[in-house]
Amino acid sequence: MKKTVVITDRISRPDIEKHLLGDGFEVIFLPSVPADKRKELLSNAYALLVWHSIIDIDIVSQLRNCQIVIRYGSGVDNLNLPLLKDKGIVVANCPDYGVDEVADSAAAMILYGVRQLGEFAGANILQSVSWGAESKRELRRTRELPLGIIGLGRIGIAVALRMKSFGMQVGFYDPFTARGIEKSLNAKRFETVDELILNSKIITLHCPLTPTTKEMVDSKFLGQLNTGTILINTARGGLIKSLRELDIALESGHLGFLGMDVLPEEPPSIESDIVIKWQDKNKEVSKRVLLTPHVAYYSSDSLTEIRSKAAQNLIRFTNGQDLVYRII
Repeated sequence: MKKTVVITDRISRPDIEKHLLGDGFEVIFLPSVPADKRKELLSNAYALLVWHSIIDIDIVSQLRNCQIVIRYGSGVDNLNLPLLKDKGIVVANCPDYGVDEVADSAAAMILYGVRQLGEFAGANILQSVSWGAESKRELRRTRELPLGIIGLGRIGIAVALRMKSFGMQVGFYDPFTARGIEKSLNAKRFETVDELILNSKIITLHCPLTPTTKEMVDSKFLGQLNTGTILINTARGGLIKSLRELDIALESGHLGFLGMDVLPEEPPSIESDIVIKWQDKNKEVSKRVLLTPHVAYYSSDSLTEIRSKAAQNLIRFTNGQDLVYRII
């Protein structure tokens, strides 16, 4: 009898999964099933493969035969881990699939902000009488701007290596990273976030969303920034308390440039005054904000990799082998 694997969202054509899993599995995309049939499907599911769907008490209560939930990606804050654990369901994720892509995106945002490309590109060159004019803000040499990385995992290290090639001084805060890695990277370890903020002109976030890090970028955090600091977030939107507080910091000058691939609410409301303001090319602040729609991870290669790794991990589990990146 075939084992039923339910893909909850995003992967409407599970050709990769079907190919790798083989004839012993039936792979079904949940949204393609009529609403009145989904409860029965979830009840019979052997495994769930999850992208962004919220696996809450309503879903977990319907899982009668599920043995494992695998998250496409690294963050598991959309999974109710205590409920899954109580039900004896194994959970794993795929945190190493888009390291290059996210690191490249963060590095690109950093350089975009450092070189003030948005401001220069936003100038009306057809009507300008000051072609080649100096920046309205201080523009420093790239190597003179110390970089602070919050979260020195796979992606944080990849960003550090990229930016060191530009001559940047790199520092980081990560209480969970082994002592001595700062020597390997020739980087500065900071013992507190406050210390990192004080010594950085660029800050990039690469930490997971946990009860400790949730909404860590708040008015206190932003108020400590050196004037003109560049802030990049390609990690999790929930690290930011509110867009309004970011806007206040942009207007005050504490934030010189803001680059974000993830937002506290995704997608943001089209009615959001802040988003409308940042997207209005007539507003000066729009030239100091770069927003991308949660695509830092994306390439055709990374998407194939994550889907393959999820399927291969499911095969390992079914064969009684140790899982890669088991959470519970």
